[in-house]
Amino acid sequence: MRIIAVTGCAGFIGWKVSEKLLENGYSVVGIDNMNDYYDPKLKEWRLEQLRVKSEELRVTKEAISKNTFTVIPACRESFSRCVGIRNRKKASGQARMT
Repeated sequence: MRIIAVTGCAGFIGWKVSEKLLENGYSVVGIDNMNDYYDPKLKEWRLEQLRVKSEELRVTKEAISKNTFTVIPACRESFSRCVGIRNRKKASGQARMT
């Protein structure tokens, strides 16, 4: 099975990307630091919705760092792809995705 890592998996875009990947038969390792930029209860709800749909989801609640893919147990495997989603408002109020 192809394994895809999705950062920001509890945010709106990461949640939808994870959902589509799971629907298409991929195994997803979700990474999200669960900060309070958005309501953490909403993030937990999103993750629960994904868990209900598929057993092929594993989530780690960690911040991304240069060591993320070596220290987090869920990330100690070979990924087919990594989808990196980050959305934070700049001081000017514009959203930025990298």
